[in-house]
Amino acid sequence: MFDWFAENWGTLLTGAVVLLMVTAILRFFIRSRRKGNSACGCSGGCAGCAQCGSCHPQKQKTRLSSK
Repeated sequence: MFDWFAENWGTLLTGAVVLLMVTAILRFFIRSRRKGNSACGCSGGCAGCAQCGSCHPQKQKTRLSSK
């Protein structure tokens, strides 16, 4: 068993580093999403941005009909 770890320590170390990086990136995205930031990373002040419609879609207003 120890021989297997000795032969594959580089692969295991690389895999652990990649796993840590992916975990850190996902944690960053989840935290920023909870704070209300969009996925594109902008802060919401993008009136002149061409991608504003995809980052901040317009919410449709619904009217309640009175009877």
